[in-house]
Amino acid sequence: FTSAEVDKLKAHYGMGQPAPQVVPQVAPQVAPQAAQQRKPAITQTEANRKKKDSKKTSSHQGNMGEKISISGYVTMTSKVFRNRQNGYGQTIQVVSDAGDTYVIFMYNSDRPTLGQYICLDDYEIVKHNDYYGHKQTVIDSPGQPWRDCTA
Repeated sequence: FTSAEVDKLKAHYGMGQPAPQVVPQVAPQVAPQAAQQRKPAITQTEANRKKKDSKKTSSHQGNMGEKISISGYVTMTSKVFRNRQNGYGQTIQVVSDAGDTYVIFMYNSDRPTLGQYICLDDYEIVKHNDYYGHKQTVIDSPGQPWRDCTA
């Protein structure tokens, strides 16, 4: 390189000039999401108690089509059923920490078990229903991902 080319490259890449003052950016303090909390698994008896108690506290959450993320205990799993459109599935009921009940008709071969604490991200609200007076929010997501958040 000639000295003119070297000078041109240094100018282009900012070499030989004083370093600009960089102000470190501090990440904003964000409260941990409920979906990131880990909790111990519960027994079938405790799951039944949570399911029964949630009948008093549960309300319909959000609006149809809205995306939500929740975490909670699996308080009910149905027997495996066959659906003509989706194949084999299982109904999963999750009670959130706030006491709200969510229902998922899950068709994954990998499904949570009773008493597990799970995290569900970006699930769409597809329906509100009342099952014998128990207010439930039916949710679904493509691929039905879930994370085991059991400690």
